[in-house]
Amino acid sequence: MKKLQTTNYKLQTNKDFTSLNPAKRARSNLTGFTLVEILIVIAIMVVFTSVVVFRHRDFSNSIELKNTAYDIALALRETQVFGISSRGTDTVESFFYGYGVNFSTATPDSYISFVDSAGDNNLWFDDVTEELKKIDFPNGYKINELCFTPASSGIEDCAPPTLNVLFRRPEVDAIIKTTETGDSATSARIEIISPSGKVANVRVYESGQISVE
Repeated sequence: MKKLQTTNYKLQTNKDFTSLNPAKRARSNLTGFTLVEILIVIAIMVVFTSVVVFRHRDFSNSIELKNTAYDIALALRETQVFGISSRGTDTVESFFYGYGVNFSTATPDSYISFVDSAGDNNLWFDDVTEELKKIDFPNGYKINELCFTPASSGIEDCAPPTLNVLFRRPEVDAIIKTTETGDSATSARIEIISPSGKVANVRVYESGQISVE
């Protein structure tokens, strides 16, 4: 008689049943950011923000510099109109007063519009009695240099500490002088510098033409 052979199947009780659950399996695959990854992201954000802020500040400075240069050009044009029309005059003697703008490297953060009313008709800004208005530059902006081109040499000279640009009826031509007794130059250049070191130039020519560069 044959003996019945049986096979015992041992139940595996230590099987990881979580692998059969999709939700648990998905959660087990999730991992967080490491400290290194967080630091890298922060560094990228800091660099990006710094670039944006720097470019914005640089752009703002450029706009402010141009506006300052155009303000000077406008002041020159205004005095040209005043000189031609003899603004604010009420006597025959004052009919031919000249109007001008005075620039000085001794006071680089401002300039003065004036009327040549001292009675000496020297086509020059003498003192505060001739002052019409003092115009201040925005904070940090100033005159970097004053240049003029003498008719005698035709070579630009940037040494003078003072520059006067004056207009007098009936001519629209500019009278450009760096000294009270000096001859009128053919052109002048006022260079303005910003806090960041950028420059803009205002040019005025003997013909009365004014430009911003």
